[in-house]
Amino acid sequence: MKLPICIVGCGNWAGEVMDEVHDMTDEFEFWFASRDLGKAKAYCNRYNGKGAFGSYEEAATDSHVKAMYFLTPHDLHLDNARLACSNGKHVLVEKPIARTIQEAQKLASVAEDANVTLMIAENFRFLPTVSKAEQLIAQGIVGRLRSVEVEAKGPETAIEWRTSRSRTGGGRFIDAGVHYIDILVRIGGFPDRLYATELLPKIQQIDGEDGIAMIAHLPGDVVGTIVYSGSTPTTNRVSRVEASGTEGVISFEPFGAEVLINTLDGQRSFPVEPAHRGLRRMLQEFRSSIVDHRSPLMSASEATKDLAVVLAAYESTRTRQTVDIVQPVIHR
Repeated sequence: MKLPICIVGCGNWAGEVMDEVHDMTDEFEFWFASRDLGKAKAYCNRYNGKGAFGSYEEAATDSHVKAMYFLTPHDLHLDNARLACSNGKHVLVEKPIARTIQEAQKLASVAEDANVTLMIAENFRFLPTVSKAEQLIAQGIVGRLRSVEVEAKGPETAIEWRTSRSRTGGGRFIDAGVHYIDILVRIGGFPDRLYATELLPKIQQIDGEDGIAMIAHLPGDVVGTIVYSGSTPTTNRVSRVEASGTEGVISFEPFGAEVLINTLDGQRSFPVEPAHRGLRRMLQEFRSSIVDHRSPLMSASEATKDLAVVLAAYESTRTRQTVDIVQPVIHR
């Protein structure tokens, strides 16, 4: 069954997504919506879509469209989801799920009440490197896990709504750093406490942080660390994950082509399939969850766990104290 899905918000990121998935026409029919009809038509022509809409409301009420993928700022997620759900459309929204736990809970409730699928577009959840690392750790190939270290630094310029703390909910960490929270939680588990500090001085003059460093206590006394900077002045983007155990070390770049194992016996490489930024797997999971009438892998519950860690990091930066975290409960 092909899923007629409307790509809502025809900005730069929508183009990058479509560049990776436009040929998945055996599984999807692509429609496009924008407040600017010209943009929607341009994307429709560029990616050989089925049709274009000049408003979100027009897309939501069209009988051909069965699902809507909102590539829009996350402060708009709740209102956009209400529009889609009230018209019986399945919903895929960009990460993070929301700015607050309360917003996330309302979003999940809206989808629950409408009996439609809600999934969060956290593409890092579907990266082959992360899946392979998780598998190798579960096999005990590096022994008992001791630490998980994540580092991500790059020259990402925040513009427009991303410069507003009220719209982002904090700054660069909640918007882009949440990707690396998802990796940390997936590999090491949900933390029960953490300490975080803002990277200073800020390089980007935005209303909010442009970098966070944190250390977390994970299950089994595993130590988790993240150093994230959204404005490091370098042409060489740094993105790496290292998981150390009692018998070796697993390391990889999230978008890389292999996972490395280093032990006292030497190094081994485990190649993985092309990443496609995790976007193809992500869309396939969204479609499958609808067809199979099941909760998607990146459900509201999973996304809210990531958000809870981000918000705890913000609280720690404000109070300069270690913060205890309670795992949020969201049923959908």
